[in-house]
Amino acid sequence: MTTRFDKSRLEGPSRNLATGIVFAAGLFLSWLAFQSYRADQIEQEDREFEFAANEIQKNIEGRIAANIQVLQSGAALFYASESVSRRDWATYVHNLKIDSFLPGTQGIGFARSFDSLGRKAYEDGVHKEGFPDFQVRPAGVRSQYGVIHYLEPFTGRNLRAFGFDMYSEATRRSAMSLARDLNRTVLSGKVVLVQETNKDVQAGTLIYIPIYRKGARVATVEQRRSALIGWVYSPYRMTDLMAGTLRHWDFRRKGHPITLEVYDGDSIKPSNLLFNSRSDTTPIHLARSTTTKLHLAEHDWTLRISQEGHTITHEQIRNSWFVLFGGFSISLLLAGLLHSLMSTRIQARKIAETLTRELRESEETYRNQFATNSSVMLLIDPETGAI
Repeated sequence: MTTRFDKSRLEGPSRNLATGIVFAAGLFLSWLAFQSYRADQIEQEDREFEFAANEIQKNIEGRIAANIQVLQSGAALFYASESVSRRDWATYVHNLKIDSFLPGTQGIGFARSFDSLGRKAYEDGVHKEGFPDFQVRPAGVRSQYGVIHYLEPFTGRNLRAFGFDMYSEATRRSAMSLARDLNRTVLSGKVVLVQETNKDVQAGTLIYIPIYRKGARVATVEQRRSALIGWVYSPYRMTDLMAGTLRHWDFRRKGHPITLEVYDGDSIKPSNLLFNSRSDTTPIHLARSTTTKLHLAEHDWTLRISQEGHTITHEQIRNSWFVLFGGFSISLLLAGLLHSLMSTRIQARKIAETLTRELRESEETYRNQFATNSSVMLLIDPETGAI
């Protein structure tokens, strides 16, 4: 006696297994798409942040270069003229229109160099120019002086600087001496400008270009020191300078706030901070940060550029979850469709098998009726099978 194998016993588990495999594969692919989308978004944000950092750096380098170019033209004025009067200097600076082209520049000046023996003669000369109360500041006898002689525009805060001996202060003196000895443009370290009042005090810096007597030999350090007559220079209040330098740059664009910190020298510490674009001092979460060192006119600045917030925005996180849930939904639909198709196929097969079985049973019944019914058998010729 043989047992008939029933395929329908395996069709249900097979259907469930196939549906499960399709659904699991869909979930796996959805997870891969989710991770890929997140990785692409982070990579895109990294590229945008790197571009922003490079843009800030190039703006600062370009601005310092432009300021140096202006000062070099001021030095050229001294070498091209027999003498440069206070009126000449005022006319020169006024026509530069620095407020329009170099916003944030505190002024452009000339500092006179002389020794202790020349101090009285220098002060007497300024008195004759119409400043009877003029005195070199700070008081005291020093071996060398570097006094602010011209500074334009000669208004507002700049009036406080007139007559100040910059050579009396160590940071300024270091930059002025280096410029004199190297015959190069030199950027100073961090200072507090004499233009500052007790309100809105900003860190400051200065750029110096040495001026020597016309025709003097300046091949050696000794010759340069002997031939020096002064420095063309420019003072900068750092917050004003950075505002003028980055005036077209939006620190809060695209919902990703960027913080720029400028430090004097190569050490990041509070005492060296020249500028911070973020006025709020509360702690923040940083998504990205990069540190860059700039060598500007024989001096170093360190830029720390940071991006606030999380690695990607809430909107991007939401979109990435849409990718995941979208994939989940599609996987569920595909699995449901496959389950439905396989169920329909199984049902169709069962119907076909039922019909086939019923048909065979019907034929068997009719055959048995013919075989057992004697009335019917008499109508059939046993020799030929004809009726």
